Amino acid sequence: MYKAMDHCGIVVCHSLHDTYKALKAIQHRGQDTAGIAAKNRHGVDILRWQGYVDNFSLENMHKILNGSLFIGHVRYATYGEKNTDALFQGAHPRFIDTDNITEYRDPPHPHLIARGATKAIVHNGTLVGVSCDGDLIDTDIMLRAYSKNGIEWVMKCFPASYASAILDMRRDEVVVFRDRHGIRPLWIGEKDGRVVAASEDVAIWDIGGKPIREVRPGEAVYIDMEGTDIRSNQVVEPSPNTSLCFFEFNYNSAASSTLDGKSIKDVGYRIGMILASEYTPDVDFVTYIPNRPKSMARGYSDSRGLPFVEVFYKVRMERAFLGPTREKRAQSIGSNLFILDNVDLRGKRIVVVDDSVVRLTNAPDAAKKLRDRGAEWIALVLGTPVIGPVIDGEEHGCLFGVDMPPGDDFAIQRCGDLDGIKKESGFDDVYYISTDGLAHAHGVPSEQRCMYCIGGPNPVKEEELKAMEAALAELDI
Repeated sequence: MYKAMDHCGIVVCHSLHDTYKALKAIQHRGQDTAGIAAKNRHGVDILRWQGYVDNFSLENMHKILNGSLFIGHVRYATYGEKNTDALFQGAHPRFIDTDNITEYRDPPHPHLIARGATKAIVHNGTLVGVSCDGDLIDTDIMLRAYSKNGIEWVMKCFPASYASAILDMRRDEVVVFRDRHGIRPLWIGEKDGRVVAASEDVAIWDIGGKPIREVRPGEAVYIDMEGTDIRSNQVVEPSPNTSLCFFEFNYNSAASSTLDGKSIKDVGYRIGMILASEYTPDVDFVTYIPNRPKSMARGYSDSRGLPFVEVFYKVRMERAFLGPTREKRAQSIGSNLFILDNVDLRGKRIVVVDDSVVRLTNAPDAAKKLRDRGAEWIALVLGTPVIGPVIDGEEHGCLFGVDMPPGDDFAIQRCGDLDGIKKESGFDDVYYISTDGLAHAHGVPSEQRCMYCIGGPNPVKEEELKAMEAALAELDI
């Protein structure tokens, strides 16, 4: 059994250059593999490669891909094996109906070229309740279902979670669509009079475009080959309480992005302010573990009137959380987190803000480095409540496309309780924001955010999953 795997960031553009640049703008959403599909008169051609977007040069990519409509993807895995072969095997775009495939598996540059496919798809999210045999992943099932019954059937069948785009050689357009719960983000925008799409508006700004609006939950948007004609279909009504993932604000999305009409940076700042109202130790200054929680730290320091001091820096912009294994994550933070040479920490009492603790990868290394420089007392202050609790016998975690599934190596499970986390972290104290405080910072009722990973309700109901199982059994794919 090959389990579902995550799919982290997508783009739709009308040139290879814009597609490549937009993918680089959302590189923070995944660093395992990248890929682009191009529609031309022969069908759909696909290029997939391992690692970062710029691991494959744009200059040479032009020799392989040509077309007038492109979809792109960056990915990191959340389920299944995470060795080199498995990571490459799960790469996007996914495609069907071609045997014209060339693969180069040998490191350091594994990549695949496919020619003349009839359809290709990119997908951000995880299809809840879908498991696959052999080399298939959940997105393959969605593409096969589309091929048989069309986009409306797909959106009515699969409740969550997906923000996706499909190229089809039979249609002179691309369709971008989002599940009824709106768990994963998706934007449309305009560049030089042509409509484009991306997981985050930052990618649209980065290619010189202008965001138009977010795709509504349950909506399919059709963009023609020229990008000048757009039509929309509300295929399924949004769920009564749409459930955008709160972790998109706290970690996944770029600080400069906007979701649900709210600035990521502003939400982070409000999280910091609420933390400052909930937790008030006597300290000399406030800092953060780079790079994501900076706005939270600013909100905390401003609210309490404490100095904000830059203490840490990174040489590489990679995200340790996206590493495929615990060892890789620890190696990433250990070799990439440093303390500025001109900061005096001797005898200081410090609040260190971080966005979250999942597996307790970053904190011990940060604490040791602070101690080695003479810090007297250090507290780790977190903008996300405890991730991965067990409540009434139910293991919580992410079911919808973030690399922290139920049963993962969560700090709370490994350490037993908050005292255990504090001991293993190396900090003198550890404080988590309250769930009510988090919802207040987001400015919406908690039921309008997916908070299942921190003990909230599952936004996808059992009857939705049963209806999906029945529909898939009848489809026989």
